Amino acid sequence: MEEDSEMIVPMSCAPSVPLDCDKGVDRSTGLPPMLPPCRVCGDKASGLHYGANTCEACKAFFRRTLKKETVNLPCTCTGEPFTVDENAPARKITCPQCRYKRCLIEQYKLKKELFGDITTLTDQEYEDFYRNTGINIDNRNEVIQCFVAYLDSKITRIVSFAKSVPGFSTFPVDDQSNLLKAARFECGMLSWYRGVNTDLNIAATMWGKEYHFDEIKHIVGEEYLAMKFQYARKLQNLKLSFEEEAVLRGIVLTFTDRCELQCPEKVSQVQWNLIECLMYILEKKGEKNSGRLAKMLDVFINIRELTDMDDEVAKNTISGWSELHKYPLVRELLSV
Repeated sequence: MEEDSEMIVPMSCAPSVPLDCDKGVDRSTGLPPMLPPCRVCGDKASGLHYGANTCEACKAFFRRTLKKETVNLPCTCTGEPFTVDENAPARKITCPQCRYKRCLIEQYKLKKELFGDITTLTDQEYEDFYRNTGINIDNRNEVIQCFVAYLDSKITRIVSFAKSVPGFSTFPVDDQSNLLKAARFECGMLSWYRGVNTDLNIAATMWGKEYHFDEIKHIVGEEYLAMKFQYARKLQNLKLSFEEEAVLRGIVLTFTDRCELQCPEKVSQVQWNLIECLMYILEKKGEKNSGRLAKMLDVFINIRELTDMDDEVAKNTISGWSELHKYPLVRELLSV
């Protein structure tokens, strides 16, 4: 290809081309859009990942790093070490520590260079921009579409888990439904928290995407999201085993003081059986008197404030998402 055909047209001069941002193609031609080189290593980029233009290799490297409990990469530089300078040009980096630093620098620089500070866009401003350009400037549509579609696909599993809790299926149908709705947030937190890196303020979602706090705070509210990250850290500090996590799901599913129930005594008995089960697990691990049980239950008692905030977000924000009209079961679960 000739050199001038590789030029990237500045955004101010580029024509308004409709892009299918979920597939990374130009809807008018069906071809991938022309992208600058990877901002981390300089190789051919495959798209916007973590808010920056990167290749698949750097995207995969960063994702693997985020999933580690602690990031302690060795520096293997044999020559000049990498300098943490956001104005330095991209270059091939073989040292894992230096490559990671470069990933952090480039996370959001590209969008800020192209569009400036986009964190204050109103819903109307976003819709106007998307309608005129086809560009999903702050990932808003992607996050909403993926979240709602994922939740719809998992409703059957949520119900199946509840019915696997000993005694749950014996409750009246209305009690089962009300308990599921009341516990949806805590049960969701018990899945979501494992993918959160609170040091980097990045969350790996259950549908395979990763977002920085600044990318999604405008969708559901900064205060609400900050509290979710805070409680994710508290859950991570508990270092729950999968056994403990499963029993805790059953316990939060059977709180009787959050919804109207026909048979609260029956539900309370099932919950007590689950607490005894959790005590048995801790006893097997030699932690019966370690105070861990109190810490676990304390987290979920204190999380009520966030649960109430989540209800408000569902009513005031999520209920306005047009995507919800495609998923009546999700609307029912969220009670919007």
